Amino acid sequence: MYKNVSIIYFSGTGGTSRITDAFEEGLLNRECEVTKIPLDLSKLNLHTEKQSQNHDLIILIFAVHAFDAPKPVYDWITSTEIKRTDTAVISVSGAGETWPNTGCRNDCCKCLEDRGFKVVYEKMMVMPSNWTITVNDHLAMWIINSIPEKVGKVLDSLLSGNIRRTNYKKSPLRSYFSKSEKDHASLFPKEIVVSESCTGCGWCSRNCPMNNISIKDFRPDFKDQCMSYLP
Repeated sequence: MYKNVSIIYFSGTGGTSRITDAFEEGLLNRECEVTKIPLDLSKLNLHTEKQSQNHDLIILIFAVHAFDAPKPVYDWITSTEIKRTDTAVISVSGAGETWPNTGCRNDCCKCLEDRGFKVVYEKMMVMPSNWTITVNDHLAMWIINSIPEKVGKVLDSLLSGNIRRTNYKKSPLRSYFSKSEKDHASLFPKEIVVSESCTGCGWCSRNCPMNNISIKDFRPDFKDQCMSYLP
């Protein structure tokens, strides 16, 4: 049904890139033309050049942030010239499609539809948790190794023209906590301690998805920036 596909993605801490790569490989195996557009600011130099290419489907992939899509996703939606395109929204989280993540795509889908996109498919992809909960190594590898099969099932359904909308409801309380977490995200770097094992190589600065890290005197310096977004 779809032959020219653009994958728009924000990876954040990096796990979502693995999901994105699996979607790209699966689409190529199904003889689709694929363009990947990263929203991570460290990779954004490819964005403008690739956005103008033709496509009949957009797959928007993002790591869940504060029970919602992260700010760069909304920045892209509100600034892009692309409109009236079939779109699949894929969220990625260690918690999966469970509370409080139910409804994490609602505001994003509404924002897309307000901009003229046609959201035809929604899905949550699960990665090993990298926050709060420690995941057993064997379970983590099982989850990672199962990604190609899970992505394949999503693509088979999506490319066959199946419509999948979840329409979960997000309570006002969750919306409040979501906004509060984003508004106070700038407090998080204040608690980061750089260990003595840091070599000052600058890798973190070059790869930070929000360009919030610089190197000063051979040590990472975390900028006091806020990732808030008011939908």
